[in-house]
Amino acid sequence: KLEGKLTNFAGPSSICTDDAGHVWILESQTSKIVEYDHDGTRPIATLQDPGYWPNDCAVNPKNGDLAVANVFMADAPGSSLGNLVVYKKAKGKPHAFTTTAMNNEMFVTYDPNGNLFVDGFASYNDFALVELAAGSKSLTSVTIDQSISPGDTADVKWDGKYLAIGDASVNALYQIQVSGTHGKTVGTTSLDGVSSGYLSHICFPKVTRKTGQPGRVIVPNNTTVGYWAYPAGGNVKRRVVKSLLFALGCAVSEVP
Repeated sequence: KLEGKLTNFAGPSSICTDDAGHVWILESQTSKIVEYDHDGTRPIATLQDPGYWPNDCAVNPKNGDLAVANVFMADAPGSSLGNLVVYKKAKGKPHAFTTTAMNNEMFVTYDPNGNLFVDGFASYNDFALVELAAGSKSLTSVTIDQSISPGDTADVKWDGKYLAIGDASVNALYQIQVSGTHGKTVGTTSLDGVSSGYLSHICFPKVTRKTGQPGRVIVPNNTTVGYWAYPAGGNVKRRVVKSLLFALGCAVSEVP
């Protein structure tokens, strides 16, 4: 059931959480990232991301760094192409990363070892995936064996064992096993009943001990939020939230 509402945001585009249950909300239209406590109603911190449209975020489970994928803002003074920024300990000014392999960084995720993966668009909207390995100072391209339609890049999330990469053109999540600079598809989760073109940000609850993966995936889908069995997929199991104006992002906040 609905527990509460946070309001007065300027175009929020995504949301992420850390191991303490803190919630980060991206205010894309004002280029800010706002932090709330697990059950807080007032911001406890605000980070500046001038010149960009912050589209997705993730927190490093190893050290608390906050990574933000930035999309190019045509009307922002001084902005060029998109980039990745990392705020050390989720504070202060970020360190920016760019690569010629990607023009617009769209979605980000960390694995348990602190390796950061980013997907987005290369030239002509072709899909691209890059990795910022733990301790590295540069982004490395990762080639996967799965074709993802140009312009239909969707979220990338660590599912406990693999990278889950979305393809909005077919409403599916691909489980990708990465080794070095190559990724192999080891499974596919079809999300039946998802409105075409609205597969964007997704989130997972805690993984299960039995499989090492979550048993479900939560998907914002146009005006609703629902969950599907994972990695089995199929029909929606339940619509958790209905009658929203536009459901774009989701996150699960758990207190240790």
